[in-house]
Amino acid sequence: MERNATDAGDVLPRATISAALARNDLPREELLAAYVRACGGDDGTVSAWLEARRRLATFGTTTPTPDSGNDARSTALQADDDAPQ
Repeated sequence: MERNATDAGDVLPRATISAALARNDLPREELLAAYVRACGGDDGTVSAWLEARRRLATFGTTTPTPDSGNDARSTALQADDDAPQ
């Protein structure tokens, strides 16, 4: 993975990946982009993952109102449906 990142023009040390995977919060956008590129993702794939990360970050900071017609579970399921595969 580290070599793939270097080949893609990124710096992604093994310890950084390990630390990011052990955390309970979202990785920084720069780390996610480097990781996706190291996995062979093109610019479109990187953009899709970054957008999914932004939606998750936003979802974690907002609370649906009772009259919105959406409960947290249905909103989370929709966010999951929109995530890149």
